[in-house]
Amino acid sequence: MPCAARAVALFALLCSAGALAGPPTAGFGPEDILGFSRRLARGGEYFRAHTELSRLNSYYPGYIDPGVLRVSELFLLYGGGRYESVLNAGLPESGPGRCAAAVLSADSAMALGDYERALKISRISPDAPCGPFLGGALCRRAFMSLVLLGQTDEAAGLPPPEAEEPGGGFDPDAHAKLLDYARAGFSDLRSPRAALALGAVPGLGYAYAGNLQNGVIAFIVVGVFSALTYFSFRTDNAPLGIVFGATAAVFYGGGMVGAYREALRYNGSIRERIRETVYDEFRPDADRDEIFRRYGIGYGGY
Repeated sequence: MPCAARAVALFALLCSAGALAGPPTAGFGPEDILGFSRRLARGGEYFRAHTELSRLNSYYPGYIDPGVLRVSELFLLYGGGRYESVLNAGLPESGPGRCAAAVLSADSAMALGDYERALKISRISPDAPCGPFLGGALCRRAFMSLVLLGQTDEAAGLPPPEAEEPGGGFDPDAHAKLLDYARAGFSDLRSPRAALALGAVPGLGYAYAGNLQNGVIAFIVVGVFSALTYFSFRTDNAPLGIVFGATAAVFYGGGMVGAYREALRYNGSIRERIRETVYDEFRPDADRDEIFRRYGIGYGGY
């Protein structure tokens, strides 16, 4: 009798373990998990939404169309800052999902500053019939990539994207102004090597790199310590002259290196301003949201 009781208990334990291993039922059906994923995505909790979507696919394989699942996962990975994961996922072989994935991949490459890769991805449209919306989104990203690469003439020569509505999707005047702004910015870039060479004259490298205040300070500091060094040796105060001379040399060398770094910082600020202007003009986030609605699970109606 004790053996029979133990067998019954073991059988009950195995059954309960099997129930736990299966998909949840009460309150956790596929629609519940899908709705929760949508709410998380709508609230900007992309990583949690991606986790829930993976759980849904694990519990209920095939419940979501594979193409829809792929686009949704890429969108949520992008929203969670997992840009490398989006790029490593690659593009589907064909279908609208290929074009949608290309848009998200191009955005990921641009987020990483890899504009060459973004441009290459954006140019898949000849090999894939993307349609007006996705084709236009890819054309905009090709334009953005070219501008951010400084290839403004090539960007100006791009054909306007096909619009879903007459007159929509492309504003020639706005794009022409953006190109003029980008050209002016790129023409104002400073050469770090030139700044380093000009730093041989104390303060001149800083001035060339756009930081006149630091240039004046560097000129005064190096000049003062050089003068103190000269007068220290003239008055036979060699120890003090050595100290002042070493200090002047440190500030002199630091001024040259500082001018080089200042030119890099100056160029970085210009490129960042151009980038912000390009993003403000093209609003790539609106394209991504629309892709999630059309080709992904969307945000739901609640």
